[in-house]
Formats: sequence, structure tokens, C-alpha cells
Amino acid sequence: MDKNIGKLLDGRYEITELIGIGGMADVYKAKDIVDKKVVAVKILKNEYADNDDFVRRFRNESKAIAVLSHPNIVKIYDVGFTEKMQFIVMEYIDGITLKEFIEQQGSLKWKDAVYFIIQILRALQHAHDRGIVHRDIKPQNIMLFPDGTIKVMDFGIARFAREEGKTMTDKAIGSVHYISPEQAKGDVTDERSDIYSVGIMLYEMLTGIKPFDGESPVSIALMHMRDNARRPRSINDTIPVGLEEIVMRAMQKQPAKRYQSASEMIKDIEEFRRDPSVTFGYALESTLKADAEKTQYFDSQKIVDRVKPTPESSPAPEPARVRTAQRIREPEPDDDRYRRRYDDDYDDDDEEVSKSSYFVVTLTAIAAAVVIIVVIFIVIKLPAIIPTDPVDVDNMPNLIGVNYQDAKTTYSEYFNMTVESQEFSSEYDAGVIISQTPKAGAEFIVRNTEVKVKVSKGPRMVVIKNTYDLDSDTARAMLKDQGFAVSILFEVSDTVEKGNVISTQPAHDESIEYGSTVIMVVSQGPEIQDVIMPDVTGMMADDAKKLLTAKGLTVTIEKQDSLLDKDIVLTQSIDPFDEKGDPTIIPAKTEVKLTVSSGIPPATDENITFAIPAGIEGSAVFTGYINGNIAGVQSIDNLAYVSTVTLKVTGTQIQTVNIEATNTDTGKSGKIGEYVVDFKEGTVTEMNMNKERFEELFTPETETETEESEEEETEDDDEELTIEDPFEIEEIITEPVHEPEPEPVTGDVDSSDDEGWWEEITAGN
Repeated sequence: MDKNIGKLLDGRYEITELIGIGGMADVYKAKDIVDKKVVAVKILKNEYADNDDFVRRFRNESKAIAVLSHPNIVKIYDVGFTEKMQFIVMEYIDGITLKEFIEQQGSLKWKDAVYFIIQILRALQHAHDRGIVHRDIKPQNIMLFPDGTIKVMDFGIARFAREEGKTMTDKAIGSVHYISPEQAKGDVTDERSDIYSVGIMLYEMLTGIKPFDGESPVSIALMHMRDNARRPRSINDTIPVGLEEIVMRAMQKQPAKRYQSASEMIKDIEEFRRDPSVTFGYALESTLKADAEKTQYFDSQKIVDRVKPTPESSPAPEPARVRTAQRIREPEPDDDRYRRRYDDDYDDDDEEVSKSSYFVVTLTAIAAAVVIIVVIFIVIKLPAIIPTDPVDVDNMPNLIGVNYQDAKTTYSEYFNMTVESQEFSSEYDAGVIISQTPKAGAEFIVRNTEVKVKVSKGPRMVVIKNTYDLDSDTARAMLKDQGFAVSILFEVSDTVEKGNVISTQPAHDESIEYGSTVIMVVSQGPEIQDVIMPDVTGMMADDAKKLLTAKGLTVTIEKQDSLLDKDIVLTQSIDPFDEKGDPTIIPAKTEVKLTVSSGIPPATDENITFAIPAGIEGSAVFTGYINGNIAGVQSIDNLAYVSTVTLKVTGTQIQTVNIEATNTDTGKSGKIGEYVVDFKEGTVTEMNMNKERFEELFTPETETETEESEEEETEDDDEELTIEDPFEIEEIITEPVHEPEPEPVTGDVDSSDDEGWWEEITAGN
């Protein structure tokens, strides 16, 4: 059993089964337990995890797909890069590959093939517009839904245009049956490489076979580079001519002769769909020559668009002689082409000459004298009237594509050849004939005809100027002034200012053909990696922090009371999806704030209401305590005017609330009651209310009690009073002091004054 099956990635993706095996990664079906949906997870194989090149390409795939949003491209949901595992979470597609469909159907109806190929081209155009080239287009990477919808997937070797753009001389990446010639050679590839692969796929869909197949990948790659494919109509004659032209143009060996963009190819296909009888007039030498070789006959006048020949591969052809009494060269015995022409040239002229000779002999026999005279006359006079050599006429051979020196040597006995001009040509090597007068096939008189030819000087070569460190606009203008097309790639650089040129491909001071494309690498400034924001809500805080930190993000954590378990992530400051439902992409080092549960339920308020005993008065403060902490306070100015008191307390879960009352007039305080409050359910239960203590704190004191209290306090003061200096008595005494009773006096005394005697004595004081 696969060791990955059953694993839970990032706490949410449960691997259930293996659904695909690739060169770099395996694809699994998985359940997203958070969003409750089925997804596909691509996991990099262990043997490549330590290979920096494979890891880079695997990460680039996630970057590439993350910026793509198109109905014909597989959608990406999440990515994960850890030390032990690297994976991409993608849309799960319940369908089959286009390869499987082709194998089931054999060849497809041309309407179905066109329907599929337009969807593929639209997906590629979306990617190409964002600087991404797939470089591995093949039926195995095209998914087909039951309703006929196409999804392009597996950008496993795609590179951003801003990357290095290196040529791959050490290895050609891509499926060999669909690889472009420039990719097979390790040259720089661009959008037109994908167009070539699309052409190969369309060829296979229409015919049921691949245009190039062999015993080994190397042999197949060589076929892509040098061999011409059979015309699709020679395999399936139901294919419309216009569609065949589209296929063969997409499969041109030279990128410049292909469709230059997916939109350009779509335009032709749409025109063909409107009128299947349309033809585009694309003259393809490869197809015509392939047919010609089968019949051993090559009609050069039918060829308009030529590939570049070489002197070694294109020897000067011998001229075909017609209507001549004395032939320059006898045909080879096994040369059917010349044998047919030789046979066709035979006519009755020789036979008539022979009959004339017999007639002369007869006349000579009848009239010897007359014959002798005639013979003498013929011998003497006829050479002066009729030339001894017959007029030598021939058909002009095709000289285009033949090396000038070779042609001149070969045809020196047939006609005079002169060079009319020398011109630059990107199609023909230097020294090769690019045009001729008279044209091929025209009749000419041997030895008396002058043939004018134009000879190639080879491609016009231009030295690339140095544009390094210049701003991209200035550099682009310089290169265009030199006659180059300019393609811009962007690359991260810590040393070159943003917007300036880092390098060009080819490099400056190199010579390349006029009109070629120069790739200009422009600085994006220091590297700012983009990160796909994951959804970490519901995860443990430590796990969420590790995940976000591994992605290069900065994490801050805030606690919040919650009914959920402690350390569960409640919210995140950046949503994982935008308004359209697409993954949110943010720069690395962005701060993400996580709100995490404290494990403490949030506090709520409840009211405790209790009655005031009758006859109680005075101001009071009531305080509720939970575990010794104040949970609520209520003040009353005068209890005489209220019958009940409501105390609002704050707490969580089920708590015991002790209520303490303080008489603010006397300063006395004490516990008067105890309640159980269920803050979650909102219920209050009275456990104890001490009415006697309540009354004790707030019942007014009687007059007798007040006097007794004062006497007790006075006695206490007497006991504690000590006087060291009798002259300080006035300063020390602050309360009335009981003096010894005076001696009885005689006479009449008003007893009503006895009670205020002390006041009279001390009144002066």
C-alpha cells in the first residue's frame, strides 16, 4: 500500500487513493475535511526532493498555475512546501485524458477535433499572455469532461518568462512525440513551441496516428528536426483541405513559419468552421515534396514556400532534353522519368527521312542520270542552305536552391549563366541560387541562351549593441533600430535597478540575423516571492504559525475568550479566497494576525435581586464577589425609600456570588447573602440571605444604646489617658472628664441645675 494514503496534510487534506503517476510527482485523490470537497493532490516524489532543479520546477508549477484563472485550465487551491514534503492541491477532475479518448475512438471526426483544439488554444493563449509557456503539451496532459469541456493541466516544466530563459542543451524537456524541433535541439523555446505541439495533437486526432514515431526517443526527436510528415489527407481523405493547411502550418519546422500565437491559429480555425470549404493558400514544400518523392517526380513549379537547401543535400539536377535530333546526354537505363520522356520524344520524323531515302534510291534506279545529278547537287549545294547541326532545344532546369558554382559547372555546356545580383536571404545559405530567368520548365536553345540568376549572400548578420543597465524602453528602441524584434523576460535581481536591462539573449557583441528576436532580460528588483494564503482557521495556533512561517509570512497572535478549546485559531486577518473565490496571493513577509481562543468562555451579565427588610434606613453599597474578585457593585442613597435592590454581576459558566453590604453612614460592613449564578443558562439561585445581619448593619441605634456606648468609650479613654505635664491639660482633654462629686452644700439649691453644672464650669473653657 502507498505510504501516503491515509495521511492528513496541513491538518485538512486526507489522502484516499493514488490516481496518477508522473515523472516528477504522483497525484492522489483526497478529501478536504475543512471545505468538505474532493481535491487532487500532487506530491513531489522522494527521489527528487533533494534535487534543487526538480524542486525549483515543482515550485514554479505552483506559481504558474496560481496566477492562471481560466475555465480550460485546472484550478489550484493550495500549496505546501515543507522540508519533508512538497505538494500542490488542485481541482479534482472526474474525466479521462484526451490520450485515452483518442485510443478509444481511433481517429476523431474533424468537428470534434476542432472543438477540442480551440479550447486548448484558448487555455494556452491565457497562459501565454501571462508569460507562461507550457512546453509539455500532449494528450496525456489534457483532461476531458463528459460534456466535452477541456482542461489543460500539468504545467510541471513551465517557466515564468522572468526566469533565466536558458537554453536546454543538456536535455530537452517534454514528451518526445510532441516536442518541437527547437526544443529537441535545446534551443530557446517560446509560445510557438506550444503551437507546434498543438499541431501534432491535431494531426493525431484527425488521422489516429502520430506524425513521427520510431524505436527510440532519440530517433523520434531527429524526425521532428529533419523529416517531413505525411499529409493528413493522404491518411484520411475526409479531412477538409483548409483544416489540413492549418495542421501543416502549425507543424512547420521553422518557428517563423508557424502561427505566431494561439489567437492567430484560433482565427483561422474559426474561419474554417464558418466555411469548411475555405482554403488558405499556405504552400507547404514539405507536403508537396513528400508526395513527389513517392512518385519519383518533383514538379518544381508547384512549390512556392521553400525550405533552406544545402549544397550537399541539393546537387544540381540534370536538364531534361526534349525535341532534339542529337541528345546531349543519354538517360540512365533505370531512370523511369527520363525513359518516359525519351519515349515521348520519339516521333515519325526519322521514319519519314528513311522513306525519302528509299524514294531517292528508286528514282536513281529508274533514271541513273537524274539521280547522279541530284546527288551531286545535294552534296555540293545543300550544306550551304541547311546547317549540318540541328537546332538544340531543351527545358530549363530548376536552379533555385542549387549552389551557384555547382550549377555553373554542371550546365556550362548547355547555357551561359551570369549573376544578376547578390542578395541577403534568411532562407538560403550564401552562394545558393534564389531566383532564375528563364524560369524552370521554359524551353531554351542549348548553348545560345543566357541564364540570369540571383545568388544568396546568406542571412544579413547584425552585431547586437550593448544595452546592459539601460532602462528597458531605451534598450528596446535601440534594438528595434537595429532591425530586431524584442521579447522581454523579467528576472529578480538584487544588483540591477528595477526596470533596467540585466542581459540579452544572445549577448551583446554577438552577430545574429537581421529581423531575429532578441530576448531582453529586465530586472524586477529584489525578489518578492508570492505566497498563496492558506486557510488556517480551526488549526492549533502552533501548527498554523509553523505553516505560515514556512511560507515566508510574519505571524502575530492575539487571545480572545471563546467557548472553543484553548489555542484554536478563531480568525485570520487575510482571507484565503478573494471575492471571486480564487486563492488570495500575497507577497512574502506579509504580516498575518491570528485570533486564538483563550479557552475561557466569554463573560456575561446577570442580575441578583433581593428584598430590603422593613424599618431599615441609611445609605449603602452592595458588592458581589466571585472567587474573591469584584463581580458587581450597586450604591443606594437611602434604604428607607427602596424595597428591593438589584445587583448586576459579570461572570462565566456557573459561579457562587457572595454579596457584602456596607453602611456608608457608620462604616459597618458584612456578608448578607450567597447566590449561585449560571451565566451560561442565565439563572440565579438564592442559597442564603442573612436578614439578621442585614438588620444589624442598617437598624438605627436607640438613645440608651448611644449613651452606653459613649460611657464605654469614655471609660476606655480614661484608662488610656496619662498626663505628664499638668499645664497641658487643656490641649489633651478632648472629651468631658468626670470629676469627683463636690461636697454637699447647705442652703437651698435648685436641683434642676445639677445636670448642667459641668457645662457651667467648663463653659468658659
